[in-house]
Amino acid sequence: MNSSPESTNLLIKTLSTFTKIPVEHIHRDREITELVADSFLLIELMLNLQESLDIALEQEDLEQVHTVGDLLDLLEQRLAGQALAV
Repeated sequence: MNSSPESTNLLIKTLSTFTKIPVEHIHRDREITELVADSFLLIELMLNLQESLDIALEQEDLEQVHTVGDLLDLLEQRLAGQALAV
């Protein structure tokens, strides 16, 4: 699944703000653990994304997220699911 440029930019900006890593160093192939090495920070990031995007993420979903691209795809699925439910 490919993310829209708008959601990609939003997520990358959110990751950059949260991790203090410049936007130009965050790309789809980058491992999440390179950006957020601490599991508690990863949970905080996920909570932040849930709140800012008004979506629900489950523990099982996050087990499949290894890269920024994986996270983008997951968020796109959740946002698309919300649009269908409305």
